[in-house]
Amino acid sequence: MRRRISELVYRTTGRVLDLDQVTDAPDVQAMVALLLAGVADSDGAITDDEFVRIIVALRGLFDLDETVSLDLYVRAVEELRNRGDLADVLADLGPKLSLKRKEDLLVAVLKVIAADGEKHPAEMAFLHRFAADIGIPENVTARAFERYSDDRRKPQPPN
Repeated sequence: MRRRISELVYRTTGRVLDLDQVTDAPDVQAMVALLLAGVADSDGAITDDEFVRIIVALRGLFDLDETVSLDLYVRAVEELRNRGDLADVLADLGPKLSLKRKEDLLVAVLKVIAADGEKHPAEMAFLHRFAADIGIPENVTARAFERYSDDRRKPQPPN
């Protein structure tokens, strides 16, 4: 998908975007995995549905295979248990992501929150803190919510 976006930007503007250089760096992948685990755990537990949604999100955001996504998740949960607070991770992550990537990440966070069928107040508080801490403007947040809603309305393929 990133390649298609890059090609579209090139065709319409003549600008070449190197989307993989910054946003797919291993430290960014690890921070995103930690963030997704953090939001899932913010209500006290990571459910099986949230776990699956995190793996799917990591695969989709970074074009990773399942094994690499699972490894990122395991390391993120371990770090989350040792760390507790993610304020420094959020502060470091913000400048490393484009607005488009922040929007994609916010959609992934919304999907993780909704995975267990509950919108726990602690998860929603985490979402709003995350959006503010990494510098997501309100219009981008609104667009992410709209994308999430549109995705939920689309028919899902059978498992």
